[in-house]
This record gives sequence, structure tokens and C-alpha cells, in this order.
Amino acid sequence: MNLSSIRSKEVIFDSIVGREPAGGTSARLVRVHFQQAASLVIAVADWVELGLKLGMSVDFELYAELRMRATDAEVEQKALSYLTGRVKTAQHVQQYLLRRGCPEDAVERVMQRLYDKGIVDDEAYAVMFVEAARNKVGQRQIWMRLRQRGVAPEIARTAIAKTISEESQLEAALQCALKYVRRRGEMKDRNDKLRLISHLQQKGFTMDIARKTVEAVEHMDEGPSTPFS
Repeated sequence: MNLSSIRSKEVIFDSIVGREPAGGTSARLVRVHFQQAASLVIAVADWVELGLKLGMSVDFELYAELRMRATDAEVEQKALSYLTGRVKTAQHVQQYLLRRGCPEDAVERVMQRLYDKGIVDDEAYAVMFVEAARNKVGQRQIWMRLRQRGVAPEIARTAIAKTISEESQLEAALQCALKYVRRRGEMKDRNDKLRLISHLQQKGFTMDIARKTVEAVEHMDEGPSTPFS
């Protein structure tokens, strides 16, 4: 909205008669009091941007703008509270806000603001997720889990390419295979090998990684050796 047009209205609706901290844990919000209209809680940054001051006349258009910004401030506070603690994806935050009954247009504006500030960062989330999961499951399963969390395909692909090496996948697959063998017993025939390969693929490892891992397990059964040597 053009701020100069806000002030060009001749019809005066109300006036600002007070300003005070909004209370709570956020110092970035202020409660604005009007002579007649209901008070609104807006961001301090909005007060500055709009050039508000005590005694200032307020027309209908400016009050509508302030109501919109008050809604955005409320939605953003809910988002920031939800983001406290564990890192979350943009989809997690958006779905949470919508479940809380926040207006869709306000959610869209707030999500863009959080993204611009780097508060919501799916790229960073994806890298952290891959680093935590790469020693447990294969990259295919990591890919699916990222997509289930709303991470865009290109972001998931980049995070996996930057973070996962063949060596790390081989080590992860070996640990998974050894755990499987301890539970099911040593491989005795071709069917046992195929079952282990299938198990590794279900864990998200590629066929190539699964086959190399089965070969490494076989060599370990034959006697002391270094895996994948």
C-alpha cells in the first residue's frame, strides 16, 4: 500500500491517544490506543515505518492497514513461539498456523517475512537432517523423509549431494547389515544374501551400495579383514 495515499484521506476516523508495551515476552510489539476504536497490537517496526505518533489523526484506510498489521503481528508471534526449540520446515510452520485458525493471507505474508529474515530456512534444515540421518539410513529414505516434511525436491537433492558420500553410505549400510545379521544369523546361501540386499534397499540404500555391503559382510565372515578394502 502507498503510505502517502494513506495520509491523503480527508475523512478523519479517529486519533492515536496512547502507546505502551504490549506486554508478554516480546519487546518488539506495542499496543496502540485510539480515542474511540479498539486498541491494536502492532510491531514497533510498523509504528516507525508508518510514521505514527501520539495525537496523530487516523482515517479509515490507515486504521484498516493497522488492523492488517496487527493480525500479521499476532500470527508472527504464534509462528515464533512454535519455532522455539527444534528446527522446523516452512511446511511445518505454515500447517501449524493454519490449524490454529490464522487467516491464509496473513500466514502467507508472515511466512514470506520469516523466510526473508532467515528464521525459516529449509536449506539449513535439510542439511541438518541429512547430517543426522546419513549414518542410519540410505539416501533414498532420507530423500523421502525430507519430501514428507515439505522440503522442495531441489533443496533435498542439493543437501544430499553436499552431505552424503559413497564412503559414508557404505559405512552406514555396513552397520545396518551387521545389525540385521546379528538378529537373523549368518548368511548361508544365495537367498540369505538376496534378503539382506532387499533389507538394505528398504532402508534407502541403492542397489550398488547394498551389493558392496553384502560382499563386505561375506569377507568379514571369512576372517579378519577391513570392510570395503
